[in-house]
Amino acid sequence: MSKQNTVIADIYNHVQEKNRHPFIMLVGLPASGKSTFVKSCQEVFGVGYANVISTDDYFQTHADNNGVTYQQAFKEVSFDVAERAMWDDFKYSLGKNEPMIVDRTNLSIKSRSKFLTHLRGLEYIYTNIAVVFNPDEETRKKQSDYRFKDTGKIVPSGIVDSMRCHYQFPTKEEGFDKIFSVSYS
Repeated sequence: MSKQNTVIADIYNHVQEKNRHPFIMLVGLPASGKSTFVKSCQEVFGVGYANVISTDDYFQTHADNNGVTYQQAFKEVSFDVAERAMWDDFKYSLGKNEPMIVDRTNLSIKSRSKFLTHLRGLEYIYTNIAVVFNPDEETRKKQSDYRFKDTGKIVPSGIVDSMRCHYQFPTKEEGFDKIFSVSYS
């Protein structure tokens, strides 16, 4: 496992070597560092280089535009509406062959396959990369507490526990060319 900046450098080198656009799928529990990783990627690759595919961004934009917290936006906006907007964004980027980062939990083979099936036959355009975030629970809880103080966003521990029970580590057989893991020590 590698530190975040090492993983970003490894992704950059892999993308250059393959000479294809990155399709980066982040995999991890809530508050495991996925969105922070996106910000770091944007610093290296450039803001706007890759389209970030995320329902969270939809809720956060609603919150920012309406002067409410993320939690309030989550209650005000139907998840189905945010999900449809996210899929529209994904399909738009796919149609334009744009680099993408999918910033969701993506914990199961089934949830990942919903994206990966669209990429079959596009190996000449995309290199499919999974980035796995698996901090120890103490670190994840600290990050969750910080995120709550910073944004008002929280995922109840019972939901996180349920997600953890259904987690399946990504494999190359799913369609990933490369799988990286981010360490926290």
